[in-house]
Amino acid sequence: MNEKSFLTKLFWVALATFVLLYSLIALVDPYQQFGFNQFNRDSMPGWRIEKAKLLEKNNNEYEFFIIGSSVANNFEPAIIEKLTGYKTFNFSLPGLRLEEYFALVNLISQTQKAKIIYIHQDFWVFNKNQRMHNRVHLTPIGKYLSPYIERPSRPFFIEKSYLSLASFLDALKLIKRWKPGSSKNKLDITPISLSNNPNKKVLFRRDYFKHGYYDKYLFDEERARKWLGRIKKIADDNNIKIIVGISPINKQHLEKFQSYQNLKIILPRVKKMITDVFGGFHDFHNCSVLTFRGPSYWEDSTHPTKKLSEIMTRIILDKPVHNNVPKLFGKKITDKNVSKYLINSPEFCI
Repeated sequence: MNEKSFLTKLFWVALATFVLLYSLIALVDPYQQFGFNQFNRDSMPGWRIEKAKLLEKNNNEYEFFIIGSSVANNFEPAIIEKLTGYKTFNFSLPGLRLEEYFALVNLISQTQKAKIIYIHQDFWVFNKNQRMHNRVHLTPIGKYLSPYIERPSRPFFIEKSYLSLASFLDALKLIKRWKPGSSKNKLDITPISLSNNPNKKVLFRRDYFKHGYYDKYLFDEERARKWLGRIKKIADDNNIKIIVGISPINKQHLEKFQSYQNLKIILPRVKKMITDVFGGFHDFHNCSVLTFRGPSYWEDSTHPTKKLSEIMTRIILDKPVHNNVPKLFGKKITDKNVSKYLINSPEFCI
């Protein structure tokens, strides 16, 4: 085989491979660019697409919203509706980044007549090393960010036209999770429990200390104040009440967390910042979490069960809770008591 013949065959093989892979991605259509959507939409962008579209389609249907990452997944809309009378939507999304918190509030303000938004705030989102993925721009959430954020530095058409490795990997995830005969058009927004086994051992999430969540934590306060401030302004402009709670972690997770000297220094600064922006918050991230042990309260070391989420729900709504719940759990911190509270908070709980 001469060199020319080899290069010709190599070209056609490469072209055929490219067409095959691109056709696969287009058929799966993980970001709904073409409308084919032949598989379940449960990859990273999936919930961002589905939940956003549901709210855009059903204007002014909901009045109370829960915003947060997957740690807010077990807040039950039915319980909130019973306690408040407001129709409720759980807008929790896996791996929600700081900018996306703002995007969700912006989306809600433009599509719904919201009265209350509860923000279940993750501590790790203020880490400078935790940035929003470019793929979010391809979801409906992206347009609620576009006036406020720069586009990705690399050519945007690469992502949008499915020429990226990320789009191929997302397509493979969808194929792996696809179930024949399942609905492609209906989204079940009922919170999904990670485990229904009350006897299982609570998984310790070591990944939080290995992949840039807590390790190498650089508190990006300027960026944090900017995006939280934008949330506050949109809420004020639309007469929406904002309630904020800092998400809890379990005993084992807290023990590891407190072994990082920098985190012990940064956490009070984060709490002070949230107080400065919103006027106050409910602190679920303190020593009171030691009361809640085992799989009745924790699906893993960062994700509370429905039982613990219901306790938090009642606290943020100022409803009675069981006497066994510590007064410090979800304590309301305001600009009047924050300094004293932070000074008196112990460095170690364990």
